[in-house]
Amino acid sequence: ARIARNISGFRFNSINTKEEKRNIMDTVRDSFMRDLKERQYYVFYNIARLKKTQRRYLIEKHMLSPEMLVKMNYKGIIIKCNSSDAENSVSILINEEDHLRIQSVLPGLDILSAYKEVMKIERMLEKKVNFAYEKDFGYLTCCPTNIGTGLRLSIIAHMPGTVVTGRIEELAKNLAKTGYTIRGFFGENSDVVGNLF
Repeated sequence: ARIARNISGFRFNSINTKEEKRNIMDTVRDSFMRDLKERQYYVFYNIARLKKTQRRYLIEKHMLSPEMLVKMNYKGIIIKCNSSDAENSVSILINEEDHLRIQSVLPGLDILSAYKEVMKIERMLEKKVNFAYEKDFGYLTCCPTNIGTGLRLSIIAHMPGTVVTGRIEELAKNLAKTGYTIRGFFGENSDVVGNLF
């Protein structure tokens, strides 16, 4: 589960300056990490300072998006690293397409728990920063398809039988009729890897 948010008072990342991006990163990091009761469970990283292998690991765990590796200056990530909950992957991407992308990736089909985790973090941040919101449209995002709730829910499914039998296109057409989309392993504009969709 993931939600996109932008901070009120800053222009969208597609048109803002390096200085604004730096201010956004500092604002989010300081607002989130300061006075946080569970502070010991979260770590902030500057993307440009991570090693290449660390960035690759985070992408493979779906905690970091490939877009975060384009022009890495003033991009950050806050990761939940609670050792007693090793399967829980929570990350807050700073300065991706939008100012914030709060996401939770859980094993199984536990979409509700992933959604609750994302909303818990969003509520913590909303106490400290104002999100760009318009009463007629909802939360304002860089991409018009995300305006409103800014929410996306996804599952990763391994479907070799559907691929081998040639029924993947039929499945994609039927899903499209109900408002769902099949994408590659790393989401939008990515390739299918190992029959994972």
